[in-house]
Amino acid sequence: MKNIENADVIVREILNSCGGQKFLHIGAGNGQLVQELLSSGMDAYGIDDSSEAVAYGNSFMPERFTLGVASKLPYADQAFDTTIALYSLEYISADELIQAVREIKRVTKRSVYLRVTTGNQQENDPRATVIGRNEWERIFFAEGLRKHPSYYLINDYEALGRESGEAIILLECIPETALERYPLEALKEERDLHMDMTREAGERSDAHIARYQWAATFVRPGDTVLDAACGLGYGSYLLQCGTMAGKTIGIDGSNYAIDYANLNFVPNVSNLSFSAGMLPEALYDFADHSVDVVVSFETLEHISDPETVLKEFQRILTPGGRIIVSVPNDWSDETGEDPNPFHLHVYTLDKLRDQIKAQFQLENITVQSATHYKEKAGSKNWVAAKRELYSIPTDADESTAPASEWWLAVGMKSPLNGEEVVYHDKQHKTFTDPDWNVTAFSRDYKNPWLIRAMVDIGWRQRNNDALKELAEVVYDNNHDNSADTGAALCVRAYQLLNGVTPSSIDELRQISERIDEYVLLKPVTPHAIRWMISLHFVMARLWLKAGLHSHARTSFEKCVAIDPLAFSPLLANRVVEAHLYLGVIKLNSNDESGAREEWAAGIELAYRALNADWNQSLGDLRDPVEFGLPELSSILDYASNCAYALVNLDSFKDKPWWWLQLRRSPHAQAASVRALNVALRAQIASLNKYAALLEGNNKSVTSLQEENSQLLNSLEGNNKSLEVLQQENQRLLNSLEGNNQALVSLQSENIRLLRSLEDNSAAVSELQAKNARLNETLEDKNLAHTVLENENKILASSLEENSQALDALKGENNYLLTSLDENSRALDALREENKKLIASLDENSQELAALQDRNSQLWNFLAIISGCEVTDYPAMDKKIEIIKSLYQLFNSAHLTEQAETAADLNCLLTQNNVLMRERILEFSKMPAENEELKKAISVKDTTILAQNALITKQQETIAGLEHTIQLKDQAIAEQSANISQLNAIMHTRIMRLRNVMLYQPWGTRKVMHMTYLATSLMTPLVLRRKVSPLTGWLRNRFSRRPQPVVAPVEAADEGSATPVIESTGYLVKMPVTKPGAPKIAHVIANFMTGGSSRLVVDLVEYLGSDYEQFVLTSYAPNPPAYVGLQIDEQRDCNDITPFINYFKWKQPDFVHVHYWGDVDEPWYAQAIEAARVLNIPVIENINTPIAPHFSEAVKRYVYVSDYVRHVFGRPDDSHVTVYPGSDFSHFMRNDDDPVPADCVGMVYRLERDKLNEDAIKPFIAIALKRPQTKILIVGGGSLLAPFQEAVKEAGVEAQFEFTGYVEYDTLPDYYRRMSLFIAPVWKESFGQVSPFAMNMRVPVIGYDVGAISEIVNSKAMLAPAGDAEKLADIAIELLNNDELRSKLGREHQERATGHFSVQAMISAYAGLYAELTEK
Repeated sequence: MKNIENADVIVREILNSCGGQKFLHIGAGNGQLVQELLSSGMDAYGIDDSSEAVAYGNSFMPERFTLGVASKLPYADQAFDTTIALYSLEYISADELIQAVREIKRVTKRSVYLRVTTGNQQENDPRATVIGRNEWERIFFAEGLRKHPSYYLINDYEALGRESGEAIILLECIPETALERYPLEALKEERDLHMDMTREAGERSDAHIARYQWAATFVRPGDTVLDAACGLGYGSYLLQCGTMAGKTIGIDGSNYAIDYANLNFVPNVSNLSFSAGMLPEALYDFADHSVDVVVSFETLEHISDPETVLKEFQRILTPGGRIIVSVPNDWSDETGEDPNPFHLHVYTLDKLRDQIKAQFQLENITVQSATHYKEKAGSKNWVAAKRELYSIPTDADESTAPASEWWLAVGMKSPLNGEEVVYHDKQHKTFTDPDWNVTAFSRDYKNPWLIRAMVDIGWRQRNNDALKELAEVVYDNNHDNSADTGAALCVRAYQLLNGVTPSSIDELRQISERIDEYVLLKPVTPHAIRWMISLHFVMARLWLKAGLHSHARTSFEKCVAIDPLAFSPLLANRVVEAHLYLGVIKLNSNDESGAREEWAAGIELAYRALNADWNQSLGDLRDPVEFGLPELSSILDYASNCAYALVNLDSFKDKPWWWLQLRRSPHAQAASVRALNVALRAQIASLNKYAALLEGNNKSVTSLQEENSQLLNSLEGNNKSLEVLQQENQRLLNSLEGNNQALVSLQSENIRLLRSLEDNSAAVSELQAKNARLNETLEDKNLAHTVLENENKILASSLEENSQALDALKGENNYLLTSLDENSRALDALREENKKLIASLDENSQELAALQDRNSQLWNFLAIISGCEVTDYPAMDKKIEIIKSLYQLFNSAHLTEQAETAADLNCLLTQNNVLMRERILEFSKMPAENEELKKAISVKDTTILAQNALITKQQETIAGLEHTIQLKDQAIAEQSANISQLNAIMHTRIMRLRNVMLYQPWGTRKVMHMTYLATSLMTPLVLRRKVSPLTGWLRNRFSRRPQPVVAPVEAADEGSATPVIESTGYLVKMPVTKPGAPKIAHVIANFMTGGSSRLVVDLVEYLGSDYEQFVLTSYAPNPPAYVGLQIDEQRDCNDITPFINYFKWKQPDFVHVHYWGDVDEPWYAQAIEAARVLNIPVIENINTPIAPHFSEAVKRYVYVSDYVRHVFGRPDDSHVTVYPGSDFSHFMRNDDDPVPADCVGMVYRLERDKLNEDAIKPFIAIALKRPQTKILIVGGGSLLAPFQEAVKEAGVEAQFEFTGYVEYDTLPDYYRRMSLFIAPVWKESFGQVSPFAMNMRVPVIGYDVGAISEIVNSKAMLAPAGDAEKLADIAIELLNNDELRSKLGREHQERATGHFSVQAMISAYAGLYAELTEK
């Protein structure tokens, strides 16, 4: 079995899904799973067929493990609640597997938990059974098991069918009485009408059960659930098992179905019942307001009058109750009717919505698909679908809604008329004690049904718009001091607090006014008082979010002024948290003593709450409400934060991380975990969508492969025809060769005759006549040759058309590239314009802030002087006295003096109070300027709105252009693929033969070249290899071109490249390899001048004496980049055979793959798979931040940095880091060569792969803070102009030098001018520019991103990502400290030499090679 690395996770999953007390693990191995179960308090045992494993397990857990096999378990019937088998059943032989399944069922009371390997069988895979999930399920179904009700809790519906080589299968045993009466065979007769989906495999089963699992999330604790048209009852069973429902009732019109459900499901769970009855008649027996949830899947389309049934559902539902339905989405045929004879209606999204909204508030619309659907609304075209289950907006337009196989909908019965219905709380316990307030809803609420429909988080209305509408209606209908009004206000306030978009100030003022009005009405019931505390608290949070801290402080102070114990000690958590916030606010106002008082008050309140009568928190200590203790624990959480704040208050200024610790409580950490969980779920959903996209792409690839197969078959036919033509051509060539020989003989005879002409002139005429006859024969032969040439031209006409098509494609490609450049320039222009608009918006915002400040000053002035007449100078003098006294009061150092002044002021203010009220109306007209300011603000607001609209329009234009660029990129990629394909065709032997026949001048060389190519086309591969030495010698003898570096490899097929034309590249220093040295095949997609190619050359030059090395590539440039190496080409990425042939020919001891992925992924995949087939170990270099190509053949994955390894690798010894080695011979500094004192710089391509527009900011900050410092920016690129513009705007141009692009040889001169090298990158997997600087004793600092920290081996001199000011401060600190900078430079030089030199890299690879060779 597999080694279980996550036994704790598996155990949690088993306990959460299966439960039970006694467990058996089959194939227990080292006993990890049994030990985890025992650690959880369970009773667990293991069995294994290995005596060593059993002895090992019993040595740690005595008498827990037994020696045995699954097909003969030594245990009593139903001895275990749950039986577990992890990656073990697939290794049991086929003749024993069925017996093993029977044994598992025999010893199991209820649950079976399986994990099985389902992937395709590979070489050396010892599995005896290689089948998929569905086949495994059917084996167990046949032996009396079915899917467990928790099956779809641990198997995500959308991910089913996309398992990556393994499956989790959760099963349970069917009761014996039910199995005897309803064996699996008996169900097949009913399958078209009824089917127990827990005993069926595949998409249909998944869709039906997952639908019930989705519905279970809408069931509240204690609910009465009705499953109307329940079929065989499996859905009702899942609802009762998988929720906290009080009871579940299933009704169906089939007596057969009801009998089946009663026998199969009722014995397994309490409070589940079934009865027979047709809809709507069966509903007449249900009383009004007696059911909390109605589930009716795929029912409405079967009923003649669905509207009447929906009305009945509405009648029997309680206020706030839910209806959950599903219907097939437009299953009509070309006639517009559903061909299913049992379907009486064709449903669409609009039709379903209209029927639901006629009786209910629409809460949810969900898409579900499994196998196929119509491609869009109104279409008659059915297309393949994948498993999908996701919600869409309830108001989605039908014409643009996503395709769906079924529509699922949830409606809620309005709770607004609930006052007339007797309230029964099924979810929360209540107690007769008159002092019990927490769940006394029916006592304190006019309409207690609002609790579950509007208030109870997690169970209330989930449609935010509908919830808002409900809260507004409740507020408008009551508008009093009731708990109902308080609850509605609190719901709206928290919606504003938690909304995706920030709330406007007007919205905050409106809700604040409503809350103040509610408080002034003096609520009297305990729940109404409870809402006052919550309302003050949430209002304070809203003010905080808006940045109005003074308003927030006032609201928090109102919150803490109310004693929460008057309601329940549980409410103290809000007030303690309010004290915590108040302490933070006061501390931010430099009021440390006030902060200390608030936090001490929070602790004191927690003490009081926890020492109060716990019966007021829990109800009954022996039968408590479930939420009581968690709420009490939250009080301690907030109090612990207050305590921590008090303990560390004196040192908070020295500890910038101190604020984070105020959120260190378990409650806060749980909130963080929940937020992380939400993010992870979103990522999982995104990955599922990506996986589904990949699945669709795979289907497309399969289709293309089939089409390719057809084309290949057609090509084979063409090849056969070509072979016939080639044979005819060969016959003609042979005839021509004979004619040429006859011609030579005739010419010799002619010469002899001419020499004898002097002696016998009479014979000349006869010879001339004979010669004429011979010339006529030769003309006939030449005519035949001309016919042959015409035939060859006809054969080549198709290729000429392809060449023309290639030229056209290249032209179109150039056009697309030109268009792309134009769009890019347009996009840059739009971005610049967008920046200007944003800058203008910032200016307007500043002006608006200034106007608001002035407005505030006028109102303050009015408030001060509003108690006196403007012409009443004595009163004005009195006011001035008051102001002076106030000033003295707030600046007095003596409390006694403050108290006296305050008393005098209070007397004066009391006397003037009446006068103030009389004058306030008159002076309200005074600030006429205020109106002008308001008008100015309005104008500015209008301008801002217009600019926002313009920005939005520009962003839309940018998005459109980006989309166009994407389309052009796709087109370019397609054109490139076509060009590559045509290039491959051009290099085949048949095309080379065609070129020789058409373009090479006639002569012996052409004849021999044609003969060679034609013969090679008809000669088998094995024979070609045998005669390759002879053909190679002949090519060398008669070729006029320079000799290639190596002969082309015959093992490669038609994609082999033409010989190299000239050798102008780098001459590789080839050491003499030791006899019998191991062989290494370097596999690299493109062997040109890049870093990976250079790595190969370094390995050959440094390790060539110990290892024979050669290169296989898909492309080697002509002329070559490197000369002297054995370089072979294989361009075909669609066939593994050439790679296998190559490795068989070369027989490497291991393969070193230099992996780049991307478009070369298929080529690399074939090479690695060929190595796996031949059992050749592989080393895989991952040369860029991408995931590696995972394969069993790969024994070592080598990454360029720990950062890349941690992101894309796995935490085991096969994943290692080897830093790229740099040739430092060019980047040296003598020990006596000083490092300059005041120049910082960087060396980069100024492009967005590593830099962005903000990369210049730390340099500008340094220039502004240290005017004597020079800044050197080396490199060119698209960011050069933005950098220069930013420097110009900052007014520091004199300090900067931009070099643009420079020659590589000149780089050391620029490094020598630098005191510091700054790396302001936003992404870095590994770069050589930093090690170059380090080797020249130039310290490197930068942002703490990617691999920068491991390059410099420290985070001390790195700033947080994007923090330009912090990075500038680090640089200035080093510039001001010569000793520290010099010390850091020496440390960096040592690190560069020891870790990033070619020698260090070669040493690491030598170790890897030696290790692999030994193995």
